[in-house]
Amino acid sequence: VGEGLGDRPSVAVALLNLGGVLQAQGELVEARARMEASLEMKYALHDPQRKGRAHPGIALTLQALGGVLGAQRELDEARAKLEASLQMEYVLYDPQRKGTAHPDIAATLVMLGQCVAHQGHLLSGLDRCRQALSMLQTIHAANPNHANIITTQQVVDQLTQATDFQTLALAEPARGRRIVLG
Repeated sequence: VGEGLGDRPSVAVALLNLGGVLQAQGELVEARARMEASLEMKYALHDPQRKGRAHPGIALTLQALGGVLGAQRELDEARAKLEASLQMEYVLYDPQRKGTAHPDIAATLVMLGQCVAHQGHLLSGLDRCRQALSMLQTIHAANPNHANIITTQQVVDQLTQATDFQTLALAEPARGRRIVLG
């Protein structure tokens, strides 16, 4: 896709967008292929030597690809892409690490938190999601009912419940009781 079109930045964006549509339709294999092609083009355009140059287009594509990989339950790969995206976003939007609230950082933190939680690290995942929620509450202070705040709060609540249940499940056998999970 895109051979000879001459407008590689637009093709890279189109591939990413197509990947997003395919993901929404449940076509995860095709979505992943389009997003990987987009990522390769963006690296070629913005970081050809792969020296880790931070670029918003690369960070966004890494984030999207991490989402698809997570949906495919390729959690280690998803986590690696999301961590790379987050690292770039910090360089781009909060280089002094002063806690600057940025929507891209918040979105990646939520995705990474969910991924880490699915890997069995509930507290670490919950911590990342709480960081994201705090950022979103700062960003959207004038609108506390913003959709991103509400959905992130729901994720935080779900992980909090899962963490509480995990704590209970670990504590109950010590009291001589059996808990049936599932």
